Amino acid sequence: MGKTRKRIPRTIFRNPKGRIRAILSSARTKSIPPHSWEDLPHDSQCYIPYRAASNMLDQGFPEEEILRRLRRKFKLRQSEAKDILSIFT
Repeated sequence: MGKTRKRIPRTIFRNPKGRIRAILSSARTKSIPPHSWEDLPHDSQCYIPYRAASNMLDQGFPEEEILRRLRRKFKLRQSEAKDILSIFT
């Protein structure tokens, strides 16, 4: 690695240059850079807690046990685990 300093982003949000300026000048739609959140795909692992909750319900686990396992395994808050479980019950 080189001895030059890396550029640290000033914010956590991405900001493509020229988007606002292109929109204000009524540029062609294809010439406007994409919005900073449109190109972020969902990870396939974000559905694993839902599949795990569904499988545990199919196997007959009690709801308290499912909530405890979801919180411990996926490091969720109690409200997040309840939201996941409420989809299937």
